[in-house]
This record gives sequence, C-alpha cells and structure tokens, in this order.
Amino acid sequence: MNEGESRWNPYTDTYWSGKSYGKAAEVIAIARSIGMDSEALRLTNWLKSELADWFTANTTGGLDIVKYFVYDETWTTLLGVEESFLAHQHLNDHHFHYGYFVRAAAEVCRTDKSWCSESEYGPMVDLLIRDYAASKGDEMFPYLRNFDPANGFSWASGSANFALGNNNESTSEAANAYGAIVLYGLVMGDQDLVDKGIYLHASSAATYWEYWNNLDGYRNTSPSYPNRGDSYDNFPTNYNQITTSIIWGQGASFSTWFSGAYAHILGIQGLPLNPLVFHVGLHADYMEAYVSLGLTESSNRKPSGLIDGQWRDIWWNLWAMTDADAAISDYESVGSNYLPEEGESKAHTYHWLYNWQALGHLATGTGELTADHPAAVAFKNGSKMTYLAYNYDDTAITVRFSDGSTLLVQPHSFGTLVK
Repeated sequence: MNEGESRWNPYTDTYWSGKSYGKAAEVIAIARSIGMDSEALRLTNWLKSELADWFTANTTGGLDIVKYFVYDETWTTLLGVEESFLAHQHLNDHHFHYGYFVRAAAEVCRTDKSWCSESEYGPMVDLLIRDYAASKGDEMFPYLRNFDPANGFSWASGSANFALGNNNESTSEAANAYGAIVLYGLVMGDQDLVDKGIYLHASSAATYWEYWNNLDGYRNTSPSYPNRGDSYDNFPTNYNQITTSIIWGQGASFSTWFSGAYAHILGIQGLPLNPLVFHVGLHADYMEAYVSLGLTESSNRKPSGLIDGQWRDIWWNLWAMTDADAAISDYESVGSNYLPEEGESKAHTYHWLYNWQALGHLATGTGELTADHPAAVAFKNGSKMTYLAYNYDDTAITVRFSDGSTLLVQPHSFGTLVK
C-alpha cells in the first residue's frame, strides 16, 4: 500500500498487466479476511479503474493508444493492445493473459456483483472468456481455442507448423485461466460457466500429472509402488528427469523459453500460486522430490540460496505444500529482504506459508475425498482435518464431503469445520 498506486501496475500489455491484476486480487481477499477494509476498498477501486480502462477503447476523448481490446474478424479473436509474447502474430497465450483478467474480475464482483452486470463490464468479461473458452456454435470465436480435448490440455503456441508443432509450458497459468471461469461463474450464478470451467480445469490438472510429471512412471521406481511395470510410464526410456517443462506436439523438453535455470524450468509450473493451482501439491511425496530438483542450482539447496530473479517466493510457496515448517524456517532467514516474482506479493507469500503450516497437506483432489461444491476443499495435518468452503449465494448452503462431514456456510462468506 505504501508504494502507491503508480507502482501497482507499471505495464501496458495484457500479460504483465494481467499478472499485476491477479496479484491485486489475492491481496484484496487477504485484506478483507483480516479486517483491513479500507486497504481492500482502495485496492478494489484501483483494480476496477484498471480493468475499466482495458474494457473501454475510448477513455480520453479518442481511441486509446494502449490498454484496450479489439476484435479481429479475420482471425475471429479478441486482441489486447499492446501485444506481448506474440499474442497477436501467433495468437499465443490468450488463456494465460486473459485468465488473469477474469480472475481479477471475479474478485471485484465477489463483493460488487453489479460491476459485472450487463449494463456495466460483464459483457467484456464474457468476451474474454469466450475468446479462450467459447462454447460450440459461438459465432465470434472458435470452440475452446487453446484447449485440445483429445489430449486433455491446452496449447499455448498457436502455429501448428512451428518447430515441433504446438507447445505448452506453464500448465499452472492455464489452470489459473480455467479456474477463473469457475470463480466468475459462481459469482454470476452461471452454472454453464461453472461446469465448463470445472471440465477444463480438472482435465488440465489430470494431464499435468500424467504428461508433465509422469506420476505413474515416477512411482514405478518408488518402493511404495512395487512391480508397476513399464506400461505405467509416459516418458521415453532415455529421459532422465522426473518432470518436463514444455510439451510439444512432437515430444517434450526440459527447458523454458526464457531461461535454462532449474528454478525457472520447474517453477514455471507453480505460478501464480493461489487456490486455483492447489493441484500441483496433491502428491506430497512427489512434491518433495520436485522441490529438491528445482533447487539443484541454489547455493544452499534452499530458496534463500537462489539469486535474484529466480523466484525465491515461488519456491517457498511450493515447498510449503509438502513441508511448510522447512519452508518457513528458510523464509524467516531472509525475512522480507528479497525480490518478489512479478505476479506475487510479499503479503501473499507470508499468508500462504503460514496457512499451509496450520492446515497441513491437501486432502481433496485425488478422488479419495470429495465435496459436492466446487468452492470446497479439505486439508489434513496429522490427525486434524480442516474443511473449508465459500458460499457465493445469497442464501445459506450445506456442503457435504464424501467422508460424511457437512458444513453449513452462510451467504457470501467462508465456512470452516475442524475435526
């Protein structure tokens, strides 16, 4: 807050601006949860102003120079001006970029639904969703654009004849985009949007574990899963890592588009860190090995030993999902004296770490424990179970978990049960 609004988003393109808005959305929710209402209101008003600028092509008496959207009839797509990462030239990454905007709008409208009404900015949010996740028969946009139903995940690079074909790097940014559809659908009471987002998100999460992490193949070599056999292995026999970073139409590569550092190659699958990417921490045993590999080049094999720009905060966040005590111990050795990742805030990292310490490990997501509401989740810490749910409706709801636990949740609030 002390930095001032001019520092909250120094960017004018869709990707980096979107990350600023996603970061603000998380901070707003934290502020509200701890009674910092004036700060939450100031951030919300700023976020409304920023999104309104993007959602309006004429804010100064003439066509804006940057920060607006235009529809391209030739390519049936919505383009944000200005471009980044070939989002115009190759139609790359639309779900990555626009997903941050939808996530931010969902947070704004969680407490001010009128802002997303038909007479305000709801139609623009709908256009963004339709651009990267249109329904069949949409007259303006292709069906699901980036998402490939046959493979069960989304492609980010748009041209199929490029290098090894289409490719996708950050599965977590895809999950953020599809999870944002769920949140926005819940806010607006649109069950079709909720169902669509759940399908896209659940499929993306499942393929992340199969194709990026080869979880079954990893467990072939684990003493806990003896005699699985090669039929469970998705990676070629000469591939010597437990994960990959980029899936191509023809193969995969342990790399990123921007860096050869292990902290980036593995960390790119863990941002932005929010509940929409909880699935990356589903398997604590695998996450332990994943964190160890990601920190291979750290001077002390911990996030504190990473150099600036290698996402210490992302790695503390990931580590907390498998061993929060260790992550916090290393975090406290640094305090706030580190450079945050562009889409992360120091407030959110602090909040994330200490909540995982209190909650333990994720107990939902594998199918062993389920709930009958999309905004419900459970955690296990030793013998203690914590059940959480958020109610977007105007009336109280009862959320039921498959172990028999029930949770009465009042309108527009969280419900918590500890057993």
